[in-house]
Amino acid sequence: MKRHAAALAAPLLLLALSDGFGQDLSHVAGDRLRLEALLQADRYHYHGAPFASARREDTGIRRAELVLNGTGPGRLGWELGYDLRARRWLDVAAALDFTKGHSLQLGQYKQPFGLEELTSSRSTDFISRAAATGALAIGRRAGVGYRYGSEVWSLDAGAFDRKLAAGGAQGRGHALRATWAPIRTPQRTLHLGLAYAGHEVPDASLRLSARPYADLSDQRLLDTGRFPDAERYAARGVEFLWLSGALKLQAEYLDGRIERRTAPAHRARGAYLSAVYGLGGANWSYRDALPRAAAPDGSCGQWQLAARLDALDLDDAGVAGGRMDAFTLGVNWACGAHLRLSFNATRIDAERRAVPADAEVLGLRAQLHW
Repeated sequence: MKRHAAALAAPLLLLALSDGFGQDLSHVAGDRLRLEALLQADRYHYHGAPFASARREDTGIRRAELVLNGTGPGRLGWELGYDLRARRWLDVAAALDFTKGHSLQLGQYKQPFGLEELTSSRSTDFISRAAATGALAIGRRAGVGYRYGSEVWSLDAGAFDRKLAAGGAQGRGHALRATWAPIRTPQRTLHLGLAYAGHEVPDASLRLSARPYADLSDQRLLDTGRFPDAERYAARGVEFLWLSGALKLQAEYLDGRIERRTAPAHRARGAYLSAVYGLGGANWSYRDALPRAAAPDGSCGQWQLAARLDALDLDDAGVAGGRMDAFTLGVNWACGAHLRLSFNATRIDAERRAVPADAEVLGLRAQLHW
């Protein structure tokens, strides 16, 4: 695995330092056509009781994505993405802006649920998303959606079915997200949001779990196991975002409920609070009801400092899924728009079936995007 990672990363690093990124293929077709790629290589070191008899290190490729997107004819936009590492489709969708602020979307895409979940994987503040996001968010599903958005508020609604993957999550459902920015200036933004997503569970595949903030690990610090009698899953979310110059404060509360045929409903709860500060004074921006990092100026040495508190509780209704609290410190360094290095240190206080599962995790990620 290490040899494969090095062999893949070396030529991409050379490209990162060249001008060959973001290949614009518009000369091939009359409308805009663009090919993008994302490579993330991770290394983790673990310490604690959950890893006493398991691997204490993991190294490998986390993502190797190719994305082809374009516009036209007219107000049509489309995207086709595939993750070579996971061997699964990403966004496979088209969107039509048919009047100012109004759009329709069709295909597989991230359902409108979760501020952190909707943030692109190449732009997350930490190597791994919060435990609550990973366990309770819906993610990508195939369906149809409508969106209306302005500078101050937005409304997203969608109906969906399964993922475009063998063995992917199934079940018809719908999602709704509404946001409002009562403070919206070039320097400061206050964002508030509510979201709901629910779907049927036609098989026994539903399972809630949490990895130890290491996407390559096969360990589950928390795990409900599968619910063979699950009928329906519903999640609710509350969002908070404050942008002020180079500072970003972000928080979410997520609640997931599993309706069961032969037992009481199971309820899971989670939340996080994070702070990110960009050294050098680069300001955050806000677009499409999501925070956006300042556009890179092309220089190396763009630093971010980050901290996050998060919690997840999967114990309920006789199911001992476990509970945990975690604190993460992070540093991000970028060189232009294409190369990014991230370091995270996480302390986890976890318990499952009355057995402590405390752990410490160190993570390092090298990211290339072009």
